[in-house]
Amino acid sequence: MKNLKTIALLILWIGFGPIFISCDSDDDGNEPESQGLNSGFLIVSQTASNRFVRYTPELPTGTFDVSAGESFEQFTFRHLLEGSIFLNSISSTFGVEKLIVNEAEQVESVGNIATLGDAFPVRVENENTGYFNDRNNLEEMTIFNPSTMQVTGGIDLSDADFIEGADFQNYGGITIRGNDMFFPYRARVNDQLIFDSLIYFVVDQSTNTYQKTIYLPGHINPRVFNDPLVDEQGNIYHLTSGDQSFPNLIKPSIVKIPAGSTDFDVSYQFRPIDALPGGSQLPIQLFDRFTYGANGIGYALGSVEVPASVVQIISDAGGIQNLNQEQINTVLALLASEPSAAWLKIDLEAQTVSIIDGIPLTSPFTNTRTIIDGDLYFGTTGNNTVYRYDPDTESTTELFNLTPESGDIFEIIDLSEIR
Repeated sequence: MKNLKTIALLILWIGFGPIFISCDSDDDGNEPESQGLNSGFLIVSQTASNRFVRYTPELPTGTFDVSAGESFEQFTFRHLLEGSIFLNSISSTFGVEKLIVNEAEQVESVGNIATLGDAFPVRVENENTGYFNDRNNLEEMTIFNPSTMQVTGGIDLSDADFIEGADFQNYGGITIRGNDMFFPYRARVNDQLIFDSLIYFVVDQSTNTYQKTIYLPGHINPRVFNDPLVDEQGNIYHLTSGDQSFPNLIKPSIVKIPAGSTDFDVSYQFRPIDALPGGSQLPIQLFDRFTYGANGIGYALGSVEVPASVVQIISDAGGIQNLNQEQINTVLALLASEPSAAWLKIDLEAQTVSIIDGIPLTSPFTNTRTIIDGDLYFGTTGNNTVYRYDPDTESTTELFNLTPESGDIFEIIDLSEIR
């Protein structure tokens, strides 16, 4: 049990997301009052205590000062529709908030649906239909109208297979393919994950009814902030922590629900770090920020080495399974500050992985990755720089870096995007 608890603590720190609360909005109405800008970009950075958000009509070049923009306690992008940003409430109460960038190029709240607990996930399907879950009521997925920010219905999940005795439960990102809706479920008791499978709930979106619960043994921890990805054929790919039982330790995997199916493909269990030279020998494998590009190619941030200081701590303890809490905290702090991960190109069909040239190593906890007009934009810590990658020419260009006052690059939000 000690082995599993140690590993679970590492995974929980990485995978379970915080509750996002802020105090910068004083709008408590439910009626959107104005239309926002639907072009330009929000650059989001983070420090130890806050997030900076600054609008720019064009992607920056050179050095960019995000701290000259607005400050929020938390600001984490969820979904976007025609210039409207939907996310966990940035006011002092729980809820789903709708933000715009107004003509003064300032973030403005134009709608809020109050909830009793943290609202996650939030998914906007179109101008009339969106979904979110109030974590105080896992037995219902709420349906709302993104245009009016009014609740319009709900999906009854009371017949789903919940884990008995769990003291923390939540859902991951919602994926919709045709009439099928999927979202991962996970739970824990104290600090221990208490199931041995990846668990998805399946809903028929056309009737808004729960259909079934599906399982994939040996993949127990879905990444909560990585929405499952759908390719052009309708295959769904999802990032999971893999088999956490000793001695496999942390082995991230990509799993698949094939096109036309609502069940996992048990034959597809792709461990991307193992596909890198020497990757299977890494004592800690971290893999996150999984993003789909096109034509069967995905992208992610993954471990390519382990800092020597971390290797020494593990060696002195006699193995990762023997780390105490103080050592775990030290390892996590070192991984957050020392560059040991690379941005990766992933062929999901051939199950091969390659390092993208021209981008320096970064912390495996770096957040920034987005797609704009077919190009990929990847952030790095340390030099705090954003790089543009052209998948057609496989070329990389340094685009801009942030001032020290800005903190670390966190997100780039393209206001013209619909997702």
